[in-house]
Amino acid sequence: MEINIDKRENKYMKEKLKLVGIEKFFLNNENKRIILDNVNLTIYDGEFVCILGYSGCGKSTLLRIIANFEEIEKGKILLDGKTITKSTPKIFMMFQSFEQLFPWKTIKDNLVYALKATKIEEDKKKANNIAIEYLGLVGLSEYINSYPHQLSGGMKQRAALARALSLKPDVLLMDEPLGSLDAITRNEIQKLILDIWEKYKITIVFVTHDVDEAIKLSTRILIMDDIIKGIKYDIKNKTSLIKEDIEIKQYNNLLKDKIIKSMNH
Repeated sequence: MEINIDKRENKYMKEKLKLVGIEKFFLNNENKRIILDNVNLTIYDGEFVCILGYSGCGKSTLLRIIANFEEIEKGKILLDGKTITKSTPKIFMMFQSFEQLFPWKTIKDNLVYALKATKIEEDKKKANNIAIEYLGLVGLSEYINSYPHQLSGGMKQRAALARALSLKPDVLLMDEPLGSLDAITRNEIQKLILDIWEKYKITIVFVTHDVDEAIKLSTRILIMDDIIKGIKYDIKNKTSLIKEDIEIKQYNNLLKDKIIKSMNH
């Protein structure tokens, strides 16, 4: 069974997000620490891309740059072929922290606020209906009038996911959103994310430290490296194309072995 590692090129897919020559460094006591050096990356419409790499290799920084939360020294970011230089609701970012919601608002009102603030939907009644719809999508219909402090960590992440989806972003960035959850809740939300991705085919870029999670979720895996200050390997993941359980297990074992060797090479 073949595992491909290459720089992905597919002329039949639409380019959704493109990074060109991205450079980023931090200054510490006048010493320059390079984080990303000449990073080039194309992500295609509808892909589910997972980013792996050891702590400190620039994974979260790369996501923040895509979201325009971080300035860059050189390079440019293109969405649908157009350069973007500031934050846009077309690119939305979810974080690991459970505290992503306004604590003084119900989870429904958190969604309504986001819809109105981004001018996705300024009519209050329509915004309320959209909020109810998306909270139902993530299994929180019974909790729409609950406040964040009344919810478990997993429920808060579901609510944060509903808020992100309600804005209908072109690209959803997820920075280890499941990292603090217990194993059972993590598996449940992984399945929820996959179901939503398969239904809506939103483009997702997902940072994780978990190799198994990357294999389970993605169509493509990027391995970042602190030495080269960028993307070391670009790996196609064909798990979703395999139908037989035994073949999936064999493929996943081979892919996991290849990824671990790539990270340590």
